Amino acid sequence: MDNKLAQQLVTKTRDDYNRISGHFSSTRQFVWPDIAEILDSLKIQKGMKILDMGCGNGRFAKFFIDKGADYYGHDISEKLIKIAKTNNPKGYYSCGDLLKTPFKTHEFDLVISVATLHHIPSNKLRSQAIIEMRRVLKPGGTIIISVWYFWSQLKYLKFILREEGRRIIGISKLDFGDFMMPWRDEKQVTQVERYMHSWKRSELKRGLTSCGFKEITFAKKKKSHNLIIIAK
Repeated sequence: MDNKLAQQLVTKTRDDYNRISGHFSSTRQFVWPDIAEILDSLKIQKGMKILDMGCGNGRFAKFFIDKGADYYGHDISEKLIKIAKTNNPKGYYSCGDLLKTPFKTHEFDLVISVATLHHIPSNKLRSQAIIEMRRVLKPGGTIIISVWYFWSQLKYLKFILREEGRRIIGISKLDFGDFMMPWRDEKQVTQVERYMHSWKRSELKRGLTSCGFKEITFAKKKKSHNLIIIAK
C-alpha cells in the first residue's frame, strides 16, 4: 500500500470514530472476558504507570485506577477521548494516532492495546506503531496486544474474500487481508465503513520480534475471537 493511501485511511479512521463515537461507546461498556482474565492476572501495584493505546471511551481506566495505578489513555478520536474523560476523570488523556505519541521514552510499566492495531494500514505504519509502543515502555516492561482474529470467523472471511476479488480486478488498492467493515447504528443503517487489517498469528509475532520484544507468548483462550499476545 502506498503511503498516501495509508495516511488517508488513518484520517478516515479518526473521522469514522468521531462520527460513531456515541453509539460505539454504548457498545463498549464492559471489558471482554478474555481480556479481563489477563488483566486480573497482572500484578498491578500502586504508582505503576499504564498506557492504553487506542483507549476509546476509557473502559479499562477504572480497573487500573482502582488498583492505585496511574492510567493514561491515548486515542485518535477527539470525541471518544472526551467521553473517556467524562467516564473516568481521574485518568490522564491525550489525542492523536499511535505512530507518534507525546510520552517520554521508557515512561510506562505496562502498555496495552486492545482492538486497535487492526485499524492501522500498511506494514510500514503498523511497524511504526509497535516501535512507538516499545519506545515508551520501560526496560523489562510488559505489553499486551489484542486484535480481532478475522481469519477464524466465516462472517469476516466473506469481507476479506470480497475485497480480494476487488483487488485482483484492480478496483481496490488495499493490501491482501485488508477490508472495509460496516458500522451499523441501532436501526442497522450503515454509518461508516471502517478499515480493517486481518492479522495472522505469525505476522503479529514477527512484528513484535522485529521491533525488539522478547518472551512473546499468545494467550490461549477458549471461545475467543481475539489474538492476544503478551511480550516484554
